[in-house]
Amino acid sequence: MPGIYRVTCSSCDYSVSGVMSSTRVLLTDGTEHICPHPLEMNIAEKKTGETWSALVRQNRIIYRYALFCLCCGELNYYGPRDLATGSDAHHIWNIVHQPSKREAERYKCKACDAQSLYPLCGETGCLLALLNLVGLFRARIRCPKCKRGFVNSDMYAIS
Repeated sequence: MPGIYRVTCSSCDYSVSGVMSSTRVLLTDGTEHICPHPLEMNIAEKKTGETWSALVRQNRIIYRYALFCLCCGELNYYGPRDLATGSDAHHIWNIVHQPSKREAERYKCKACDAQSLYPLCGETGCLLALLNLVGLFRARIRCPKCKRGFVNSDMYAIS
């Protein structure tokens, strides 16, 4: 289940929050329709009139990940269309995937065009996520708003 995260600053009122991943279906006109969890399969099928399996085979299921900009602070969703290739079994992996800092650096901010995006869920992997829960090895990322404080990313719900 995708986590819902909040990033806050230790010194100012900067705060952004969102779901760490977004499942979308590619429509025939080229637009993407958001299919919120846990009904993403039903919504995609209803919107397109096709089965989920057919949409997966056609590479029309797309996953986007929440990244925020370290320059302007804006939160948006990014990700390659080809990430969804494979079978239905990859769906769970795709919705719980937490992008790395390296993955985030591939994209430019949709708001300010800076190439300084950072994962909403922080820089994590399985072991690092566990250590972060107890306050160890947290990244020290300067606040994009005040530039004095440090941001902290915390999961506060699961969708």
